[in-house]
Amino acid sequence: MVYNEIMENKYLIYRILIVFVVVTFVTNMAFVALQKNVVSQEKLKAQYTVNSTISRVEIKLESYIEKVGFLKKTIEAGIDLDDAYFESVASRLYGDDPAVKTIELAPNGIIQNVYPFKENQKAIGMDMLTEHERKEAATLAKDTRKYTMEGPYDLKQGGKGAILYDPIYVNGEFWGFSILVIDWDAFLTEIHLNELEKASYDFVIWKKDRVTKEKIIISKSSENIGSDTLLVKCALPNNNWNFEIIPKNGWINKYEMMSLVVASIMIDFLVTAAIAQLEIRHKKDLEYATQIEMEAKKAQEASAAKSRFLFSMSHDIRTPMNAIMGYTELMEKNVGNIEKEKDYLSKIRYSSTFLLDLINSILEMAHIE
Repeated sequence: MVYNEIMENKYLIYRILIVFVVVTFVTNMAFVALQKNVVSQEKLKAQYTVNSTISRVEIKLESYIEKVGFLKKTIEAGIDLDDAYFESVASRLYGDDPAVKTIELAPNGIIQNVYPFKENQKAIGMDMLTEHERKEAATLAKDTRKYTMEGPYDLKQGGKGAILYDPIYVNGEFWGFSILVIDWDAFLTEIHLNELEKASYDFVIWKKDRVTKEKIIISKSSENIGSDTLLVKCALPNNNWNFEIIPKNGWINKYEMMSLVVASIMIDFLVTAAIAQLEIRHKKDLEYATQIEMEAKKAQEASAAKSRFLFSMSHDIRTPMNAIMGYTELMEKNVGNIEKEKDYLSKIRYSSTFLLDLINSILEMAHIE
């Protein structure tokens, strides 16, 4: 009998260990699912933030196109733009936009008119179709007949700037370009890249070199940016920019991660302890029921009424026990659902109390007898 008791205890320990492994697996799966959901939500927020920046780039680009487009339409209409007329038109187009550095006309690709002239006269005579850094974008704009923005360059007149080429065709023949030189630092300010940093994001904006296909950094917030970035593409005419963004603290805050891990471990132990307690109580109940049955068999003088009473009590004991086991199984299937866990625990507690009252009633009656 001692041997059987030892074996039963071993089986009980094995069952509890199996329960712990199962509960740990379930909570870990729930933890991974929750982690993925948090990352997904954070990436949606990041994408929305990047798209807002891209929208500002597109809006700013449209305002630049309107400026060079006016010169283009003037020439396509056959109006002769002499130096005085060009300066008059360009001065009005120049406006008060801090990002507009220079307005230029380049018949056959060679710059002949610039505004303002004094600060940018070094650009006069530059052939955009043959100049080393600029010819690829200029030729592409000419061949595709689409405006093309390229840069940043080191400008002949000093500083860094991007160049917007708008090809002009008159009677189907290439006339040249209307060109807008954009101050690079002012442009980055105008599209509010600092909003990304204010929102606690690190970012890098890059494109591929048209010839070497190497990665060219347009702008970045930090030298050390994580590898798990979100990539969002910004399509420009004859060009593509790539925005890579990541929260400064990662997609999941390390403190939140630690809290989730601790919560997962606590759930593992609490659920296993609850189930182990139920197993032990169930074992004791079975042992006690067996003892009662043996004593009942020895008590031959017990009346038929007493036998019916014991049968009825046995049935009543199984009812709350079944409820306890049933809700325990439901808890295992709904680990991580706090509301359901509370509901099941409440019902298990109620059934356990009811079961205990039944057992106490039986004991009290047996003691009286």
